[in-house]
Amino acid sequence: MGKRVVIYRRRSSKINLIKGFFFLSLALFICSAFLFIYRQRSSFRDWIKKPLVYKIYITDDLRSEFQPKIDQYRKLHPEIKIEYSQNDPKIIIDFYPKDHYQNFLIKKIPSLILSATGQKRLLRPEKNYWFISQKIDKNILDLENYLKSFYRQDSVITLNAVGDIIPGRTVALKMAQKGTNYPFSPIAPYTKEADIVYGDLECPLSDRIPPPYEGMSFIAPSSTISGLKLCGINVVSLANNHSTNFGSEVFLDTFSLLKENKIKYFGGGRNEQEAFEPLFFKVKGLKIAFLNYNSIIGGIKAEDTTPGVAWIKLKPWAEEDDKNDIERMKKVVQKAKEKSDIVIVCFHWGVEYQTKPIESQINVAHAAIESGASLVIGTHPHVVQAIEYWQSPKDKTKNGFIAYSLGNFVFDQMWSEETREGVILKCKFFNKDLSEVELLPYKIEDYCQPNLLDQNAGRHIIERIFSASNL
Repeated sequence: MGKRVVIYRRRSSKINLIKGFFFLSLALFICSAFLFIYRQRSSFRDWIKKPLVYKIYITDDLRSEFQPKIDQYRKLHPEIKIEYSQNDPKIIIDFYPKDHYQNFLIKKIPSLILSATGQKRLLRPEKNYWFISQKIDKNILDLENYLKSFYRQDSVITLNAVGDIIPGRTVALKMAQKGTNYPFSPIAPYTKEADIVYGDLECPLSDRIPPPYEGMSFIAPSSTISGLKLCGINVVSLANNHSTNFGSEVFLDTFSLLKENKIKYFGGGRNEQEAFEPLFFKVKGLKIAFLNYNSIIGGIKAEDTTPGVAWIKLKPWAEEDDKNDIERMKKVVQKAKEKSDIVIVCFHWGVEYQTKPIESQINVAHAAIESGASLVIGTHPHVVQAIEYWQSPKDKTKNGFIAYSLGNFVFDQMWSEETREGVILKCKFFNKDLSEVELLPYKIEDYCQPNLLDQNAGRHIIERIFSASNL
């Protein structure tokens, strides 16, 4: 029994020695680890706080639209590091989804359909913006929702546009004989049913001077405003060559009358700043910007302290297109686009009685769309001109519809078929995008009165427009 006890004690001592050595080593290791962490605590904290890196690639055609939005997101979230790179990106923004990726639809761009006298043409197919990701985490979902927030609206806005309204001369005589609303009554049911009804008011409205019934200077009595309201017109352009025919006081009377009757105006003002600044207003949650420029001699250009209209020097009324004027227009359109959802630019331009626009009109219309306009509307030629859907070759997100001239609307030029014929331009915007355009032809009767034509009677007007167009 004694030997067994001795042997047991020897083994027990060895085990205790091993255990002690093990725990001592473990304690030294733990102390060393804590000491290392303590010494490296700054680097460790930096590692813990190291921002996540997300590489984003934006398709060239979408870069101008999305990079500013993502840059703004970066400022709001400095803890998330976002880099632009085409090499192994985690996120892609493109027109098309990708297989084996997570695809989120950011914006649906509707197709653009043109309708006229029973004919339909596809001007722009449906297209979508996609947010494409390799992986999904909270930050990626947050960025996707942020980008989607710029397009979350379900507004449909309708706009009807008509051409030159000149209720002076023989039109003024007809109104004196048959009542103020006589020129407007037959066409009013077809113009008034829209959120925005636009026309080019090419005649001052004032009672200071009796309207002359002949000549090339136009003025109409203030009662004419009832005809505009009958047609539902709630916004007019004033930058043309006849709105200032009778000087500043009469022009200012027109401002006051329009304001009293809640008709917005643009392209004219009490000074240069007011004449050139965009008209902004909200419709169904969307902000619309209107701009207007005259290029025809005869109008009074607004100056620093004197009333007049916004001006742009273009051929054939100037020897050369004024590059400074065009650059100024482009900058104003760009700024207007930054502050609004839809930009519409109206020009008084071109050659009278010519169906095809000249090169100056085409170049300036394209420049307006390149700068952010969705719709360009032209007046002055007194006949209908070509239409065009144009997309910037540099940036496919910049596109728009151009009507180079809508023709006369209310005027007394009965001496030719072409000057008696025009179209109502009916537009529909789905959210911020133009989705439908329709042309309704009409013919002026009795020196003043536009009357809508049915499909058969109006088809030759539409064919004249199409034959002059590059569709």
